[in-house]
Amino acid sequence: MNLLFISKYPPIEGGVSAQTYWLAKALGEKGHNVYVVSNCWEVEPRYREHIEANEMHWLEPKNVELFSTSPEFRSSIPFSRYYESRIASIALDIIKKYNIDAVYSHYLLPYGVSALLVKKLTNKPWLLQHAGSDITRLFSFSQLKSVFIECFGSADRIIGYSNTMEKMVEHNLDTSKLAHAVRSINLNEFSPNAKPFDFSKYGIGEETTIFTYFGKISGLKKTYEFVNASSDIKNEDFKIVFVTEAGNSAEEFKEHAKKLSVLDKLIFVPFIPPWQVPGIMKASSCIVCPESEETPYLPKGTHGPQIAREAMAVGKPVIIGRGVKEKGMYKNTTEKQNILVVDPVNKEDFSDMLKFVMRNKEKAEEIGRNARKFSEQNEKFENYISSMEAIFNSLL
Repeated sequence: MNLLFISKYPPIEGGVSAQTYWLAKALGEKGHNVYVVSNCWEVEPRYREHIEANEMHWLEPKNVELFSTSPEFRSSIPFSRYYESRIASIALDIIKKYNIDAVYSHYLLPYGVSALLVKKLTNKPWLLQHAGSDITRLFSFSQLKSVFIECFGSADRIIGYSNTMEKMVEHNLDTSKLAHAVRSINLNEFSPNAKPFDFSKYGIGEETTIFTYFGKISGLKKTYEFVNASSDIKNEDFKIVFVTEAGNSAEEFKEHAKKLSVLDKLIFVPFIPPWQVPGIMKASSCIVCPESEETPYLPKGTHGPQIAREAMAVGKPVIIGRGVKEKGMYKNTTEKQNILVVDPVNKEDFSDMLKFVMRNKEKAEEIGRNARKFSEQNEKFENYISSMEAIFNSLL
């Protein structure tokens, strides 16, 4: 098939961007042609992944071509970057040139709205996928609601969340469009055989315990709770690697760490592209994903971290929040056998878990090995890709 993707994509950081990358790569490897249209080269510096010049070709794996809007554009009055119009225009050119069979979009704003315009102009089959924030925070905004309803009404198939049907019923939309595809982790990419990142350039010794955190600095992800817990063990031999954003939030976070006298324990690494994540995980002692409950940041049941599952696939012990333990695949894990669980707002509980990892290295490594076994039993990446192929085929 010739598939047109309209979505977040590296160097935009985040889960949707990474999911799109791995999906496009896998479909390309199966012989499909994937043309990705994004605004990825306009992402703000604080949310931009750092990609070395010699790795730029990784953005376009086999049978995948990337087309992005350009930071250099003709401005309008009043000022706007008019992403929807520019993305749609590029998409129209690709449809004409490459005989596109189906369109896929992930995230309603701006990508779904761009795909809606493309659908109206070309009537190409359209698979829409939305994020948790689309169906909650953005959908409730009166200035977006009507166009989002139009997206759901015009798409041929829809991949959503548990509350998507409820929202569609509320607005008299056809729920038979809902499609099912269980996202999974590629165990060949996220593997114990990943080449480890070299942390020695940061002055980290071989015996030092390395806790690694991926993601933005936020209340949802309990970033501050993590560093607060680390302050109770600041005399221990450990480092915390934050693969995170730059800018004001990072500077405020560093000031907080400084007041706790743990700033010297922290190492900040810019966001990295998806293909570098396994290597960072491999070189780490433990991956920390302290997110617990979505509320009050997002409605319950609309967010679950995939970073923890990726780390488990690499064979690393992972610390997750207790709220996450009750979600999705994590419900089937066993504490201190293949996962580590904390109440992130309980400073003593959190710091005790960090101590456990440092003082029981052999046990922590065993938990990591068990985590990989759990992944091998539960992650079905080939099934996920096959189900996506089947959905696309159903559109033709």
